[in-house]
Amino acid sequence: MNNSPLYQAAANLAAQTLAFTDRDLDQPWSWGPHDEGVRFAFLGSYQELRELAVSLRQARYAAGQPPTTAQHILAQHHATYRDLQAVLLGVTDALYDQAPSPNDWPLRYVLGHVVGAERHFFTLVHYGLARHLANDGRSPRLPDGETDNVVGAYADFRAIMDGQGVTAMLAFYDVLH
Repeated sequence: MNNSPLYQAAANLAAQTLAFTDRDLDQPWSWGPHDEGVRFAFLGSYQELRELAVSLRQARYAAGQPPTTAQHILAQHHATYRDLQAVLLGVTDALYDQAPSPNDWPLRYVLGHVVGAERHFFTLVHYGLARHLANDGRSPRLPDGETDNVVGAYADFRAIMDGQGVTAMLAFYDVLH
């Protein structure tokens, strides 16, 4: 999904505008029906993307191909993933390692915990789909070691979590989406 033109455009926009100051955001800007300035360009763009999503969904229904329940659930999951990416924009390695208080985990381990759970979730989805397609009577229970077989050894993941920066962890997370 990260190779889509829409994703690339959004990622480039985020990278180019992340460091905008209030002065930058107060500059005039207009496009189509939007003339509220740079600060509201993001909201206008988001509204148009939401309108596109509604139009595409309506087109699927009109074509007799509504999203399945599984597709709807995975779409919500993926939207949450994108929200997390947005929250993490601009996080430096120093901030990634800084604990909010002495008894709290730094972001490194909070994100590592999230991505670690995602490793397992990805494997469950992968296994469930393979089981369904094969229809070979295999157990619905995930076999021991399957997560390591599908997404790589936990030790390799742990090395990223413990020893590399936020960019490496996000790159690992991207592979799961």
